[in-house]
Amino acid sequence: MSDQDAIIILLGALLSVGAMLLAVAIVISILTIVAHWKMFTKAGVEGWKSIIPIYSDYVLYKIVWNTKSFLVYVALLVVLSILYSINTAMAQVAFDANGNFVTAGTPNILISVLISATLIACLIWYIRLQLKTAHAYGQTTGFGVGLVLLNTVFILILGFGNSRYVGPQE
Repeated sequence: MSDQDAIIILLGALLSVGAMLLAVAIVISILTIVAHWKMFTKAGVEGWKSIIPIYSDYVLYKIVWNTKSFLVYVALLVVLSILYSINTAMAQVAFDANGNFVTAGTPNILISVLISATLIACLIWYIRLQLKTAHAYGQTTGFGVGLVLLNTVFILILGFGNSRYVGPQE
């Protein structure tokens, strides 16, 4: 077997693995969409609202928490995007005439720290949303941790299990 044949076999194997991973991702996405549809229906909201990007998040916040919390989350994401853009612009990379890697600037340490802090705030907000979701469907904090760690599995349990929507809990 020549080197070229070995490379073709390796590329074929990698392509097969990639196709399998894509198929698994599609199945998980479809299951999550269907489970969200069922969750929304349990809460007395039309299921189709669960399939519209961003709007479905707004409705989820409305169902399990409140819309002001959604606005805070969106603001965090906007701040994160702006900070990341500034940091990226400050650290543009290029190649010189000899093909050597050079940087046109350096990222600002303060902005990098702010990006990290904003990411942590987004993570905390996401965890709070999952805990609120568990409680709004009559589940425990442990179930909320499950929503954080294995979201699709626990969303399926909420959607198709015997969980009942009890409304936002304080």
